[in-house]
Amino acid sequence: MPKRSQKAARRYASKAGAGQKRQHPRRQLAAAPPPPSATAAKAAAPAPRPTVTTRAPAQPSQLASYQYLRGELRRIALLAGGIIVVLVVLAFVLG
Repeated sequence: MPKRSQKAARRYASKAGAGQKRQHPRRQLAAAPPPPSATAAKAAAPAPRPTVTTRAPAQPSQLASYQYLRGELRRIALLAGGIIVVLVVLAFVLG
């Protein structure tokens, strides 16, 4: 990499905090319990239920970039439906 590119890469990396990976909370899955034996079932008290952690909801800044999507999909669906209607009408008229 030329020196100019290396300088730019370092500058952007320092601004963005690159090199520091964000750690997302992971789900913790409980292992399957061993089959209960007759003596262990009598002696042991019931085990507490394992907790499952989930990911945090998406940040508003990520959701804000897709605000236009619903309107665009609606427009595409209307155009596709109109084209199909025109094709069906032409098939009856010409066929």
